[in-house]
Amino acid sequence: PAILSIIRDSVENDALVPRRREDIEARQADFRVIEVDENVVGTAALHVYPDDSCGEIACLFIKRAHENQGYARRLVKHLEDEARRQGLRRVVALSTQARDFFEEKCGYRPGTAADLPESRARKLAESGRNSFVLVKDLPPPPGAGTR
Repeated sequence: PAILSIIRDSVENDALVPRRREDIEARQADFRVIEVDENVVGTAALHVYPDDSCGEIACLFIKRAHENQGYARRLVKHLEDEARRQGLRRVVALSTQARDFFEEKCGYRPGTAADLPESRARKLAESGRNSFVLVKDLPPPPGAGTR
């Protein structure tokens, strides 16, 4: 319910695309939340495309009263760490409003639809949204490949 509430608020602000309850419930394991005083103040998801060794940071939203306190960066870093643990080599993010945040605060670079997994690129084209594609290559986790 908390994820649905935050997403509903963000859709009303045109920050996120609308999502159906069924879609969120089907991908519930992808979502993480951040709480302050036992209240959910933000959410984000990591959608994994294992065939492409890629993850998508999606549905990032922090309640307005809690912006500019580092919560979004903490969520993104947590999901990037999760992507590394899963052996993914890169993460992408699509945004119409948070391009500067991803580039300046999280180290993403501008990309194109060609950087997306094919199924995600197709979905973006069908949506008609003018989203920026942002990409970050992930180094392997510390100690990976050493013995």
